[in-house]
Amino acid sequence: MSRPLTSDEEDHFFSTLTTWLSPSDFKNQYTQAQNVLGYEYMMLMHRAFIRDAHIACEVAEHFSASKVRLLANDPPDFEIEVDRNIHRFEVTEALNPKRQRDKEMRKRLSLDFVEMSESIPNSKIVEENRGAIEAVVDVTTKKFEKYKKRNLKPNFDLLVYKNVGWSGEEEEKQFFSEIKTRLEEPIQFFPTIWIYNCTGRIRAI
Repeated sequence: MSRPLTSDEEDHFFSTLTTWLSPSDFKNQYTQAQNVLGYEYMMLMHRAFIRDAHIACEVAEHFSASKVRLLANDPPDFEIEVDRNIHRFEVTEALNPKRQRDKEMRKRLSLDFVEMSESIPNSKIVEENRGAIEAVVDVTTKKFEKYKKRNLKPNFDLLVYKNVGWSGEEEEKQFFSEIKTRLEEPIQFFPTIWIYNCTGRIRAI
């Protein structure tokens, strides 16, 4: 049965996940925490490091990293080592404020992805994809303005967790075409901006 982490458990997982680990050991630690929390308690955690750990797992695997760890001092949120080079990432999440994630997740668990997609009207998919573009532009612009105001030139990449919209081939083509145009300044500001979508795909703008 899922439950919140105790204070001791939170401290243990945070301490462990901020230590350099192999991707497999890091994922094992994250999975242990995830198994205790379940989806609902993960979303309710006031400390975001478990959700950052989920993304760090995916990024480490994507880049075939040799080591990965969360960072205790934000920003950035985590770093990986690839071919003896360190790559650092600040994470931000793009959400449609009208999206009901709990209901959607329960539906995902009860239906396969294709069946779920077929049950949603095309007009709804179009609306969600428009929301995805606006959400990504909004959170990316806010991060850009935040660091620009501080006169801070980031030495880390920005990774936007696109937790909204659908990810078919045509939708992705339209999405990237528009955000490249609308995020010209942030693209020049950050070393790289990555989009990580809810299907696990990671792609640079």
